[in-house]
Amino acid sequence: MTDACPQDVDGWWAVDALRPGVWRIAEPGHVASFLVEGERRAALVDTGMGIRPIRPVVESLTALPVLVVNTHHHFDHVGGNHEFAEIAIHEAGATRLAEGASLDLVGPYLGYARAMTEAFTGYEIADRAYFHQLTDDRRVRRLPDMLGEETWRIPVSEPTQLLRHGDVIDLGGRALGVRHAPGHSSDGIVLDVLGEGVLLGGDTVNTGTVYACTPDSDVRVLSASMDALAAEAERWDLVTCCHWLVTVVGPDMLIAQAEALRQVVAGTAPLLDARDCLGARVREARFDGFSILVPPST
Repeated sequence: MTDACPQDVDGWWAVDALRPGVWRIAEPGHVASFLVEGERRAALVDTGMGIRPIRPVVESLTALPVLVVNTHHHFDHVGGNHEFAEIAIHEAGATRLAEGASLDLVGPYLGYARAMTEAFTGYEIADRAYFHQLTDDRRVRRLPDMLGEETWRIPVSEPTQLLRHGDVIDLGGRALGVRHAPGHSSDGIVLDVLGEGVLLGGDTVNTGTVYACTPDSDVRVLSASMDALAAEAERWDLVTCCHWLVTVVGPDMLIAQAEALRQVVAGTAPLLDARDCLGARVREARFDGFSILVPPST
């Protein structure tokens, strides 16, 4: 990863190069998307929340044709899909994407996001006074004051390409290997930047809270997905995540989360009552650097 500080774009986006031709395009504190440029075209892995247009940011980085690759269909990963003509998603998520599944979660997320940014104020004050650890890519963005359910509208988008496990997306001189990694959602994928030691982890791997608590989640399936990735952890030296304050980690996170998920599935991890970002009751297993949310009945 480069040592350069991220570029603050219009006060919302934080952009930085992780490798030559590989950029993180973050909406810090909310979600991060990633751009991978080949010789003939580029892949935009997820398109964010749709609060600010993402296409102008992408076009400032590459002049090549862009294929959107959604890691899954959730609203916070598809908000800018409508800005692009070509959209690929795993076949398990095609219908959900076309039907706008999860777009109704924008309203509940608004309340959470506003509370999160208020809480972050104290965190930032303490950092400036004592720790000096926050970089721009970790400085939570405050939602626009006028943003509400009536003004934050994510258009429905339809895929133009369906992906399956084992597919290779050829960008010209660079390729992405598609791995179906369900559990957070049934259509979840991760992308291996082949031969370059980079794994784009979608929502399969995350710092902060790992969501295995939604109707489309399955903690046992997620555990199997993480076990498969952890078994090959030495293939990668850089792993990206989409959420929370830390969105680039090492392969040790794959191993740690695989072990944590095994404990949750086995019933040996203590579970605490909690609520997720939409206010739903869940159970939470806490580990060093992340936690795992499961349904309350677990």
